[in-house]
Amino acid sequence: MQHPRQFAGIIFSKGFAIDGVLAQVVSRLKSRGIAMAGVLQTCGGEGYEHSDLRLESITGRWSLPIMQKRGALSSGCSLDYSAVAEASLRVASDIAPETRLVVLNRFGRAEAEGNGFRSILEKCLEEGKPALCAVRNDYAREWEEFHGGLADTLLPEPDAILEWCLAREPLSTPAE
Repeated sequence: MQHPRQFAGIIFSKGFAIDGVLAQVVSRLKSRGIAMAGVLQTCGGEGYEHSDLRLESITGRWSLPIMQKRGALSSGCSLDYSAVAEASLRVASDIAPETRLVVLNRFGRAEAEGNGFRSILEKCLEEGKPALCAVRNDYAREWEEFHGGLADTLLPEPDAILEWCLAREPLSTPAE
């Protein structure tokens, strides 16, 4: 792999189990001792309801529900934007000098609108930290507009993602 860019977007289709792929990659990177910050999306397990979705800190310090509990007849997006804003603040505080990679569960509607984890990506850009995030193909255009050529595009395959992560020079050098 040629020298990777600072960001990588894992482009996936609606319905693809990207959260399991991200969790597998994070687990493999942790086993190598790589310091990370960010979030993974989890659900309540078997028989979960959409309203059980949570953001789990990669550092293991916190977990937040991210969906609004709405009535059975409600329609439209039930993402709790205030919970995502809170998660963004917490991720920002989790990013330490020794953090070698920031992993975000999504660049989606909130980020396309200028909210969500967009500020985290901007912080990574300012600090020169690599960031990896999943991007559903519906938001690929907005992702490209946001990064302006600073991101590689990855397939949603654990080995390809891991290769990108490990090719990052800052990941292989210990923090000073």
